[in-house]
Amino acid sequence: MSFSVGAHAGMDGPFPHLAFPAGPDVVVIESMRASLHMNQADSVEQYRTTGDLLKTEAQTRQAYVRLLTSIAKNLA
Repeated sequence: MSFSVGAHAGMDGPFPHLAFPAGPDVVVIESMRASLHMNQADSVEQYRTTGDLLKTEAQTRQAYVRLLTSIAKNLA
């Protein structure tokens, strides 16, 4: 997320949502000293909803390419 978005639902950090053809979905939360793997339906649903919200707030792929290109040029 761009800083211009301000506060958003994903500010606690990354949370990969792993969906499998067989078996329950899993959400993984990792920190420097621990990791948590959640597969309870209600917890996974909360993170799925948060991920969906973040997708609607995110910029377009083209906007991110422009931003990263600009940053790369400034670092070169």
